[in-house]
Amino acid sequence: MKKIILCILLISIPYLSDAVGMLRKVPPKNMLLQQRQSISGQKNTPWLSAFDNLHTTLRYEYAFTHWKKIDWSALSAEFRPRIETTEAANDSAAYFLALREYIFSIPDGHMELLPNSQKAWDLIERLMQEQIGGSYGLALIGLDDGRVVASIITDSGPANNAGMQIGAEILEWNGESIESALENVSEIWAYNPGATNEVRRLNQYRFIGRAPVGSTTHVTFKNPGQTAVITATLTAIDDHFETYWLTHFYPTAEDLEERVQYTIFESGYGYVKVTSEGFSAHTNRSVKDKFREAIQTFVNHDVPAVILDFRHNAGGTDEVAAYISGFFYDSPALYEHIAYFDRTTLTFEIVNTLLIEPQSPYFGGRVVAMVGPGGISSGEGPPMAIQKLPQGQVISFYASNGSFGMAAGRFNMPCDLSVTYTNGRSLDRDHNIQIDSDANLNGGVRPDIRVPLNQQTVHQAFAEGKDVELLYVIDHLNQLTRVDEMGIQDHLPTYLLQNYPNPFNNETIIRFQIPRNQNACLEIVDTLGRQIDVFDITNKESVKWNPKNQANGIYLYRIKTDSYIEIKKMTLLR
Repeated sequence: MKKIILCILLISIPYLSDAVGMLRKVPPKNMLLQQRQSISGQKNTPWLSAFDNLHTTLRYEYAFTHWKKIDWSALSAEFRPRIETTEAANDSAAYFLALREYIFSIPDGHMELLPNSQKAWDLIERLMQEQIGGSYGLALIGLDDGRVVASIITDSGPANNAGMQIGAEILEWNGESIESALENVSEIWAYNPGATNEVRRLNQYRFIGRAPVGSTTHVTFKNPGQTAVITATLTAIDDHFETYWLTHFYPTAEDLEERVQYTIFESGYGYVKVTSEGFSAHTNRSVKDKFREAIQTFVNHDVPAVILDFRHNAGGTDEVAAYISGFFYDSPALYEHIAYFDRTTLTFEIVNTLLIEPQSPYFGGRVVAMVGPGGISSGEGPPMAIQKLPQGQVISFYASNGSFGMAAGRFNMPCDLSVTYTNGRSLDRDHNIQIDSDANLNGGVRPDIRVPLNQQTVHQAFAEGKDVELLYVIDHLNQLTRVDEMGIQDHLPTYLLQNYPNPFNNETIIRFQIPRNQNACLEIVDTLGRQIDVFDITNKESVKWNPKNQANGIYLYRIKTDSYIEIKKMTLLR
């Protein structure tokens, strides 16, 4: 049983016949030859030579070197001596760990280091057990107010035996502030590197509670509703990776048995959960047919709004993601330009342009997409498309993974290992990279409205087992549909949403909600407070802003009514 669990943890879902493509986009057919050519036969190559070959290949072919400001010289200086040392000692375990840390130094969810044999699996299983096989019986989460609390307390685990409760505020860890302690937590045993600051921190919340069996830690905490501060010594026990599994981002095997699941809630809203766009012609067709069936059912029942759940979407084929998006578009729109590294020109060349084509039946009502760190690769595409629609919103706790490129590169390494890397980019209409995290580790499809993370919602989600995000979306739609059907906009709250896209190059969309017939304006100003533009937004839901001749930099936009002012930032990058 342990081996099965460990395999799940490392490759997400081993049960799929097409699991080789899991968590990365399927390359176009004209890229398959290049992919095969990039698989170098290095099984018997000296370890250091293989590393040098891999490093040189990534230096040229990795899709986001400049976008993420990857310093390949610094990486070589850090890891090459370690590889050399492991080879001299013939230490395959140390070699694997050095190579894994190297891969995890590249913030991209498509970077993978995978085993190619049972012997390699056995090595990884042993190292994983040695390094994080023990558990303190907890996992953490950060609240909106900056506090860090326990989100998971396992039955009969060390934290539970010490009296810690779900929602307990963690104050110190081994004598350090919890913020400092988290900074030192490694994420190398996550399935893939965190592409954004948000995903990296979520991994640190997961792994601070795991350590070698028998390790001890001193935790200072305060239980919810209590003033007493408790310091307890916890000793890690073998929990068979329970908390690792409970905090996993990606879809389960059960989720992927049926990639599209739909229903109509009692509230009247249509709900579709998509866990993958599929990785083969058969699964692609199945996903398309099931999604069309769902939308047809919603149209037949005249649902007022549709909820699209992409929180645990492992990706698949971009063409299917664009197809899904087309049910909510009434005219063609750009999904992406696809650019791959060309070995003849040593540059990234656009090889294809993918459009969102309107599909039948068209659903023109309100649509909300839900995202999260388990929504990765092409699974981030439909939420991106929904967010661009006037009637579309993204509402969730977190942004999507921020790994939208094409992972068509693969490199075989000694010790029966292989590295998968990103050598393709998704570009918007201005040929700017879209969704993939930048040098500041900002990226992903970011929610227009973030579901509150506080003591109440943590308790509801983790102690009561409620889907807090989904309940929040339903409550939000209840307000909006009452407006649509009964015209009671004067009772709606006012709020301002983050512009999209951001950063932007040509134009950006700014959306908001204000009561009907209430005088309101939207003002664009620079950081010195000088007015750039102003819009009358009475009875409107959005405006498009074209910066024209404005210089690159940060701009502020603020919504003003008779009783309300809210300000947000946006970034212009030409």
